[in-house]
Amino acid sequence: MLDTGSASFRLSGGWYEATPGNWAQAYAKAERWLDPAGLDVGQTFTFQMAVNYRNGAKGVDLFGLDGTKIFNFNVGGDDYLVGNATTGNGSIGNSYSNDTLLEFRFEQTNSAGGSWTITRSGGLSDLDAGTYTGVVRRFDFYAGGTDNNNPDALFFNNFAIIPEPSSLSLLLAGGSALGLVSLRRRRMV
Repeated sequence: MLDTGSASFRLSGGWYEATPGNWAQAYAKAERWLDPAGLDVGQTFTFQMAVNYRNGAKGVDLFGLDGTKIFNFNVGGDDYLVGNATTGNGSIGNSYSNDTLLEFRFEQTNSAGGSWTITRSGGLSDLDAGTYTGVVRRFDFYAGGTDNNNPDALFFNNFAIIPEPSSLSLLLAGGSALGLVSLRRRRMV
């Protein structure tokens, strides 16, 4: 189930009325930075996504430390496509079911890259995998180019970075008092 804890969100491009009677395609994009330094070696970034219609262009981009796109998942033309990865590029299958859930996992296996997996469940079951080059630092979700008045959208939930980074202790000196501060990155929602 995607709407765990009633915390899922929707991203939709759709159309808007540019001038009276003239409609134009809208485009939506959401962007998030994982951390100034990106994923640490051994960390995995995960989230779940569901797709409503497969027209237009909508999906996920991951970017490395230098801003280079290191992974793309695009839904469009009735297909699910991976691009910009080191291995596993191309169609992961164009079979459709209206209750398919996609789970994405990006594991930073070393400082030069990592592995990705996309697991389909629900009406369809499938596992696709490959590798990417770089350190995952940022992700973008996008949606646009859909049919006029089509309720086309992507739905997302259950974001996490696992394991959470270990507690970082900072020793603060101030007069005769010493304090210990613990910083911790929490599960993203």
